[in-house]
Amino acid sequence: MHQWIDDPANKNERHDITKIPDTFQMFKDKYGEEAAREYVQHLSDDIKGRFNHVLEDLSKDMASAISYFGSK
Repeated sequence: MHQWIDDPANKNERHDITKIPDTFQMFKDKYGEEAAREYVQHLSDDIKGRFNHVLEDLSKDMASAISYFGSK
């Protein structure tokens, strides 16, 4: 499942959260409930990881901007 979802040629499409219901059902039908839940958990982990990086970058940029303008 992880290799399938992270395949470089299809990675963006397979991480499309609008397709979760259909892809969940496909995994459930082919591989069972556990595989379908693992697919959703994989997406959840990836989303958290991506947004944590965004928040870290934003925090650094805000600190830099505050320092630049002499507020800190």
